[in-house]
Amino acid sequence: MIWIARIFVALVAIANDIAWLATDPVAIVALAKSNCTLPTLDCLRQAKSFHAQLVQEHTDAYWYRVNEESARIEHEKQAKDAHDLYVAQQMAKGDKWDKWE
Repeated sequence: MIWIARIFVALVAIANDIAWLATDPVAIVALAKSNCTLPTLDCLRQAKSFHAQLVQEHTDAYWYRVNEESARIEHEKQAKDAHDLYVAQQMAKGDKWDKWE
């Protein structure tokens, strides 16, 4: 009975690989980048793993840039707040001396 389940799982995996080849617009490029000349099941799986790795690298690079930009914006905000505080303190000093006159 377990052999039927294994055959079923293998057929579902094969169908998944073929569906990826048929539907993903970058499947052919991934096949070429993973040095596959014929779309065998092993080549399809290599291409899928190559594509997944490439997508992960792009995602990591995107979030790195987002975090870098957030840090830059936070630094600019802190510098602006510090300048605003300094100006407010100087204005308070000026008001103190104006009141004595």
